[in-house]
Amino acid sequence: MNTKTMEGLVGARTNMNLMNTPMRVFKEARRKGDTATMERAMGMLMNFPVRRRIIRRKLTKEWKKTQGRQGKKKSCSVKRLSRSVGKNV
Repeated sequence: MNTKTMEGLVGARTNMNLMNTPMRVFKEARRKGDTATMERAMGMLMNFPVRRRIIRRKLTKEWKKTQGRQGKKKSCSVKRLSRSVGKNV
């Protein structure tokens, strides 16, 4: 297994854990009828796409630097790689 693949799998797992926590808080607050906590949990969930875009930009810059130093062709697309790393957010 490639190290990049392992990093992608770990990132996907981390992303799922990050998404599950606010959802669990939201569901518990819904059961209790606490609308303020529900709104805070939804606010946390809405920030994930913004953070993913920021990480994707950083990843693209680093990828281009790495490819420039190594002088190799891209073995996989930046978009596919950023999807897996973007899940780390």
